[in-house]
Parts: sequence; C-alpha cells; structure tokens
Amino acid sequence: MAMLSKKDQEFLRHHLEHSLSDPVTLKLFTQPIECQFCQETRQLLTEVAALSDRLTLEVYDLVADQQVAQQYGIRRVPATVVMAGK
Repeated sequence: MAMLSKKDQEFLRHHLEHSLSDPVTLKLFTQPIECQFCQETRQLLTEVAALSDRLTLEVYDLVADQQVAQQYGIRRVPATVVMAGK
C-alpha cells in the first residue's frame, strides 16, 4: 500500500519537475534490526524518488556501510542525507 495518495504524488511530481534543475541523491541510512521507523522511511523515500528522474535513492546499512556513515556523521537511524549537484 502506497504511503502517498494519488493527489500527493501528482503534486510532488509537478513540484519536483519545476523545482529540480540538477540531479539530487537521497542517501538513506538504516539497519535491519531495532529501527522503529526504518521501513516506513525507506518506503516513503522510494515513492518520492520514483516521482522524478532527477532523484536517486541510495540505501546504506549503518553497520555494514560504517565508513560511508562516518563520512556524513551518521550515528542513528533512520537518517537521510540530501545531496544536490556535486
């Protein structure tokens, strides 16, 4: 079941189409166990990223991808880094 309604999807699709000129990467940090909102956050970001070809979602495991998490100062999950341009 989708988290975003059809109305919200259309609004966001239109907004992203007119607002994003450069590619944007969403980096989600999660972990498979003991994360209260990781599943919901991943589902929501997956739905949002699917609304624009300028959005990319990358999912990282806090433990397995510890070096990447440290690079962004991530210590708790769920956490999202939004990166635009270079």
